[in-house]
Amino acid sequence: APDLKLAYLIRAHHRPSQLARLVRRLDHDDASFYIHVSARTSVETYDDMRTRLPDAANVHWLPRVKTYYGGFSMVQSSLVGIDRIAKSNPAPDHTILLSGQDYPLKSPAALDRFFGQHRDKSFVHHFSLPSGDWHDENGGLDRIRYWHFERLHYGTRQLRVPFIKRRVPAGF
Repeated sequence: APDLKLAYLIRAHHRPSQLARLVRRLDHDDASFYIHVSARTSVETYDDMRTRLPDAANVHWLPRVKTYYGGFSMVQSSLVGIDRIAKSNPAPDHTILLSGQDYPLKSPAALDRFFGQHRDKSFVHHFSLPSGDWHDENGGLDRIRYWHFERLHYGTRQLRVPFIKRRVPAGF
């Protein structure tokens, strides 16, 4: 697709060679890469990532957030990238969120064709709650009904406080 600009927001935390391979595979003239590396990642691993992907006009290293699997910090790391992408000039036609462990099944040319045919569409996986696909007795509603806290002193585990309900804003 002519002049189609794609931004890849990549959240990574380990495997520097795999991250570099992903970026090299997707790289083309109108692609840009916004890479968030968790602040929990060791300095050695982060430096290895930066060495394997040297500074280039289309590679942008984002401010680091300590991310915990399943926690709101994963959303925060995405928002850091979205904010930076929104301020880019020129703005991309599409932004694609990836993990550093993802790998494309299609070529960059095939992705360009697909997104070029859908310039005015966004693709966001979503579903209503409660959902039969959620593997708990309340169909995922507990994720919004109760307060959850990241890590505390339990590594990356979530701690749910079942006796303190959250107040949901009116209309939601």
